[in-house]
Amino acid sequence: MNFLLVASDRKTYNDEIISANKIVNFRLKLGKWPIYIGTKNSDSIQKNHKCIVYIAGKFENRQSFVCDFIVKDVLFNSTKENLEQKEFNIVTPVPLLNLVFETTKIKKAVHINEVVESLEFTKNYSKRSRGLPFIGGSRNLIDKDFNLLFEKINLNF
Repeated sequence: MNFLLVASDRKTYNDEIISANKIVNFRLKLGKWPIYIGTKNSDSIQKNHKCIVYIAGKFENRQSFVCDFIVKDVLFNSTKENLEQKEFNIVTPVPLLNLVFETTKIKKAVHINEVVESLEFTKNYSKRSRGLPFIGGSRNLIDKDFNLLFEKINLNF
């Protein structure tokens, strides 16, 4: 199965904004992606599933697909560790699970406008409601959408 994982900007306890791009870079460097209680598909993502990362938010690489990875393991967060909260002092829930993958980095930012007309999961949304399919932190991707995004992200990388 294929999934889209979405990262958003977060507020710190000092009311500053940490960009989704910065958060994604931290996750990719660690090789861990947190899954929270209530995240869509939290019970569906498993080892060997393929993921595409999307950066929402208002800053660098916003509204862009930026990298891919294969889930190597799904670990229950029994220690209630919250690495992002420690690193950035951000307001965020404790992850329920962590997707473990080989460390990677942002490859190429593919803006939604470059591919929106070709993606199945965005076809039923108007330009004004384009953000709706990205709500919930995760969504399934059909092979056609995954393959298109994978090719674009990895082109000339």
